[in-house]
Amino acid sequence: MHIMVRASRLLDRFDVLAGILVVDYAILVTNLATRYTAIAVVLPIFLTVRIAQLASGLRGIWLQIGQVAAALGLIAAVADGLWPGRVTGGVVNALFAVAMFASFILVASHVLRTEDVTARTMLASLCVYLLLGLCFALIDASVGEVSRHFFLQHGTHDYNDYSYFSFITLTTVGYGDLTPFGSVPRACAVLESISGQIVLVTLVARTVSSATSMRHRRER
Repeated sequence: MHIMVRASRLLDRFDVLAGILVVDYAILVTNLATRYTAIAVVLPIFLTVRIAQLASGLRGIWLQIGQVAAALGLIAAVADGLWPGRVTGGVVNALFAVAMFASFILVASHVLRTEDVTARTMLASLCVYLLLGLCFALIDASVGEVSRHFFLQHGTHDYNDYSYFSFITLTTVGYGDLTPFGSVPRACAVLESISGQIVLVTLVARTVSSATSMRHRRER
């Protein structure tokens, strides 16, 4: 019983969530067992949704959406491993993107509800940003899997390219070595760049507001 309580407390931390997100990213960019990458990332994504819920302390529809999407993603990933195809691959990535987005909503809601600025809050803000980047990486991969032509640059593109493109778009760096091709990929890039700026501005504004409130309370 004591061990279970300690394990529960360990999972109730955003540093653990940040570590899981790094694992998610590492699996995607290294293309572990290329054909079975989707299966390899199932467990980290399940953990992502669960730890996001435990750390944020929130329940409700978004938790259910995340868990259902991750479960369906597992089934689709197994099907894609047995019978690989454009449609099954696209469905896997889309379902995992939904699970990531649900986790993003859970953690972002926690950040917006928290009044004090602590190390835990800062870690939660980092997780929000990482979740958004991974979510769009999976969305881009889903579109690319179905269309076979997400980037203007020709050649075979894998999770490594989609993850890299997602984060340089999210941060609006835009090196230009990878550029979206077609209306849907361009729309994804525009949506991500706008979302990234909105999230960043919101997090910064929330942090400054919370820090100011803390100072006023101490002065009183």
